[in-house]
Amino acid sequence: MSERKPNLLLPIGAVLVLAAGGYGAYYFYQQQQGVKVEGVTASAKFVPKVAVAGLSISSDAKAWQSLDRFQSEALKKLVQESTKELLPLELDYVQDLQPWMGQVFVGFLPEAKPQAQLPPTVLFTQAESAPPEVVPPKVEVLPEASQGQFVAVIEVKDKGKAEQFVTTKVKPKLSSPPQEGEYKGVKFFETKEMTGAFIDRYLVLAGNRSTLEHSIDTFQGGESFVVPDFNVALSQPLVQFYIPNLPNALKQVGRNDPNSALSQPLLDRVQAQAQAMVVGLGVEDAGLRLQTIVKLGPKAVPFQPAPGKVISQFPADTYFLFSGFNFKQTWETILEQSKVEPSQQEGIDQIRRGFKENLNLDLDKDIIAWMDGEFALGIIPSEEGILKQTRSGIAAVFQTSDRKAAEAALTKIDDLTNQFPFRVSVEEKDIAGVKVQEWTSSITPGSILSHGWHQPDTFFVAMGPLSQVMVSKQTNSLADSEAFKTIAGKLNPKNQGYFYLNLDKMWSIYAKEILASVPPAQAEKSSTIAKAINGIAMVYSQPNAQQSQLDMLISLKPATAQ
Repeated sequence: MSERKPNLLLPIGAVLVLAAGGYGAYYFYQQQQGVKVEGVTASAKFVPKVAVAGLSISSDAKAWQSLDRFQSEALKKLVQESTKELLPLELDYVQDLQPWMGQVFVGFLPEAKPQAQLPPTVLFTQAESAPPEVVPPKVEVLPEASQGQFVAVIEVKDKGKAEQFVTTKVKPKLSSPPQEGEYKGVKFFETKEMTGAFIDRYLVLAGNRSTLEHSIDTFQGGESFVVPDFNVALSQPLVQFYIPNLPNALKQVGRNDPNSALSQPLLDRVQAQAQAMVVGLGVEDAGLRLQTIVKLGPKAVPFQPAPGKVISQFPADTYFLFSGFNFKQTWETILEQSKVEPSQQEGIDQIRRGFKENLNLDLDKDIIAWMDGEFALGIIPSEEGILKQTRSGIAAVFQTSDRKAAEAALTKIDDLTNQFPFRVSVEEKDIAGVKVQEWTSSITPGSILSHGWHQPDTFFVAMGPLSQVMVSKQTNSLADSEAFKTIAGKLNPKNQGYFYLNLDKMWSIYAKEILASVPPAQAEKSSTIAKAINGIAMVYSQPNAQQSQLDMLISLKPATAQ
């Protein structure tokens, strides 16, 4: 049998052992054509309640096929090549699996404790009159990848096509049959890689025999995995991930990895702020949307939507933007959390020391104290002055209710130029009617850095010549640009800030350097992927008092435009 690869297409391994078992084809013949595929809740009945998370993969062919309009011939070829690396037996998912395989649901269980040795597996022979042969279990330590605890539930929706697949694709590849046995009236098959059984009209797989037996117990009346009672708002979901108890899931992560053990106070805080989570990936007219919904706890951090005004102060060709609101409140929340998390407190103290030693600034009093408004950082293309080599520069905008404190901080930063190893002058200039403090030096062309108040409560800091752009009234701002509307326009505008990347624009500037830095084969793949994407945008919002929502949209180009 080929080396097991960790991927989501677990039905492949199941069909392998199924064909060898001899009763798989008989099972398919006994089923009726066109069995109605049930939903996630039905599949979850096989997953024990102790599972910390569940993953469902849609069997909606129309949803998957809707991705075709975004795939150029080059991208299709790349996807096919990548799929072959995941699928054994040189299988084609659309032709070999999709016709008979329904929805897939995988439950992830906490690491099992060592158990007593299980009874030997009973081999069923072809002759009914022959007594069963008892095979002593081999004492063998499986590779770490084979010890993971999972239960995979695959719906079978077409017996004829499944039987054809088994006969033509699987049986010829088998070198030896698996071992077979029975538990509570359910026949199962067992290999080194996994254990599985047909139960009802599902194929159930597990990483080991004890987990499969637990799954059978669950289906026959035990407590099963509880799917959260809320869902993502995706019109065509492809994949969904469920965590019904977020604090418990984090605890299990810490238990399995001593290096990431989480303190009880931290887990208590998570319980007070976030209780459950659902993540979904779906396809939309604009591309792919990844959405995370969190059920909030009684002490969740209050949500404050950003006004969204600072985005209009950046030019349309800004290809990267990160914005937010009231960092002062966020910092206060971080400080409160650090009181019960020593490692977090150490990190904060280190940042504070860095500001004091390198900039002679008190991080809390000189900087964060006045950061109670909206802020944004953007990257803007330019080849003027010191930006000739980089072809882009950074600019930032800050709103504050305490202008006096912010001006004091800017003055301290200007004073740092006296410590530079080369002479830097700080002079006041008038740019388009705005008073700007500009850093210049005889060894650099033009401005190095500049800052100024272009509104009574708003100031900017910009590299090189970008001050000219930031003080100008934007006739075509980023917020009004077609690129921003395409990439981020469909996300909830009542958010706490944007992450925005115009990949198409960035690629047009730096493609040559990026492709030259990787091997030719990788360069071709990178180019194919980059040409298919307009950009990426992400926002955080709270649609109601009980839920928070994180949306990420990967805006894709139609195949004809790639």
